Amino acid sequence: MFKTDRNYGRQVVSMKYREPDPITRVAARAMLESGITEQIESAIIRLALPDPDGDWVVAQALELLKSNVGKIL
Repeated sequence: MFKTDRNYGRQVVSMKYREPDPITRVAARAMLESGITEQIESAIIRLALPDPDGDWVVAQALELLKSNVGKIL
């Protein structure tokens, strides 16, 4: 969300923190394979925090680096 600073006319990014909900690997896999950038980003974040198998999550993230799916942030 962007807001315009009235004093200087520049755009300022307005962000609000939201705690990511945990996700199952099945749901995450579907999101990762969706090809939709926002879903892919959300899946990786939602996996990274609660998943006890950090190596698996890292492997998923590394696979994203190899893909040509959108602009993954």
